Amino acid sequence: MTKKQLNAIQTIKDLQEIVRVDYEIGYRGGSLGISVSQVESLLGIEEHLLPGKIGVYVNYLGGGLRGSLARSTFSSRITGRKKEHLELLIDACERAYINAENEMGLNEVEDEDGETNWDAIGTNAVRNTGIVSAY
Repeated sequence: MTKKQLNAIQTIKDLQEIVRVDYEIGYRGGSLGISVSQVESLLGIEEHLLPGKIGVYVNYLGGGLRGSLARSTFSSRITGRKKEHLELLIDACERAYINAENEMGLNEVEDEDGETNWDAIGTNAVRNTGIVSAY
């Protein structure tokens, strides 16, 4: 994959056009990931240098608040072009996750009835501070 192709990915559907994506997104957090075997095929990175999945996850903090997106980590032995492309793939997972939340209305400051969505306001504040976990 090229940088341009990776940067063009915005949605889960975009990701699914190139790899199988496992995801669960909801008001209590979730995850979006790609298996390491697919990452190996796509980017040529050896599986043993990667965690079980590459992508992002969100912890539920309680009280209706979702934490900041946490990104997969990987071996420092991955360098150069492969590292750059892997980071771009994780960026794409992050964009797709946020866009899915947005499509679900999870980040709207008003709900369908015009009422204040305090969960979204709180989650946005939490994310602005970078909080990932409540424990």
